[in-house]
Amino acid sequence: MTKEEAIKRFETLLLHVDTDCVMGMETTEAINMAIKALKQPEPCEDAVSRKAVIDSVRQDCFAVFTADERVCEIKDLPPVALKQRTGYWYPVGVAEVVGGESAQWGSAIAYHKCSECDEQALKDDFDEEVLSEFCPHCGVKMEGVAE
Repeated sequence: MTKEEAIKRFETLLLHVDTDCVMGMETTEAINMAIKALKQPEPCEDAVSRKAVIDSVRQDCFAVFTADERVCEIKDLPPVALKQRTGYWYPVGVAEVVGGESAQWGSAIAYHKCSECDEQALKDDFDEEVLSEFCPHCGVKMEGVAE
């Protein structure tokens, strides 16, 4: 089971907890704590701060180091927790696509785009938009659709 699947399962459990009793309120609190813990980014042993690497190189820019010494110095940098980028699908109106007055087209939506890379959502075999959980172009996790 992936972390995302576990989070979804906990969120589904929350829908069925009776919060009218003390036990239900404690259960809700425990489930929310579990969800929060699962959403924490994990440190990646291969990820280091770009700033730390640049600072390390600049710190001794006039010193004479071999490549092996520089590699050892960079290997000793502490790992960092990766931050997961998130975005959302935003609607593009027909009026924006074909031009014309909003009164003519109303609020009809032509398609959706990713808020991070500005690429259009993909379509399935039936020419229907697929508003996926991740952008197929930039890989960002999508948090839903903007109104």
